[in-house]
Order: sequence, then structure tokens, then C-alpha cells
Amino acid sequence: MGAARLSQELVSEMAKKSREIAAEATKKADLLYSEALRAAGQIKTLASDIPIPPIPPIPPIPSISAGSGSGSPAADDELKQFGVTEELREFVKGITISTFRDFPMEDEPEISEVPTVSNVRQDLSE
Repeated sequence: MGAARLSQELVSEMAKKSREIAAEATKKADLLYSEALRAAGQIKTLASDIPIPPIPPIPPIPSISAGSGSGSPAADDELKQFGVTEELREFVKGITISTFRDFPMEDEPEISEVPTVSNVRQDLSE
């Protein structure tokens, strides 16, 4: 009987310690939560005081060639080898950031109403 009573006292003591530790952990968690909220408020206040400068437009990239002739004939041949033509250069010069902003997006493709025939079902039924 002494062992059973000792065991019961031990269990009771451990339960009491567990409750104390849990209560202490809850207090610390609440403290951390309130400190985090306070710090978040400070950050929000500081961030609202920082002016956000507008993003300057991207300047055009200077052309590699200084006119219609690219320079050396070897460079012209190499560019033509890779498909870089005068027409392509002129087209690229006309591309700006607004070209991409105004680019129409296609809607998602429509799902066909026609039921598809499953080969697996046909094989299983045969």
C-alpha cells in the first residue's frame, strides 16, 4: 500500500508542476504577443512616415549601331546569322513598357462540351 500511495503523491505533484509550467508558458506567450503587437504598431507608424518615391521611367537602351550601318561587315553577318535584321531592330525600338501593360490577355480556353471517350473504360468493359 505504501508504494501505491507514494505513486499517487508523485502523480499529484507532477500534475501540479505541469499546471504551473503551463500557466507560466501562457503568461510568457501573452507577453510576447503584446510586445509583437506593439512593435508591429511602431513599424506601421514608422513606415507611414517614409515617403515612397515614384518609380522613374526606364530610359531607352542606346542603339549598338550608330545609324543604318552596324559597323564592321563581320558584325552585320553575325547578326544576320542570328536573325537580327533591320526590320527586327526597328520593331524592337518601338517596344516600350506600355506595350506590355496594354497587351491583351487571352481568356482561358473554353472547355469542350463534347464528352471525351475514355480508352480505359472501353478496355475494361471489353
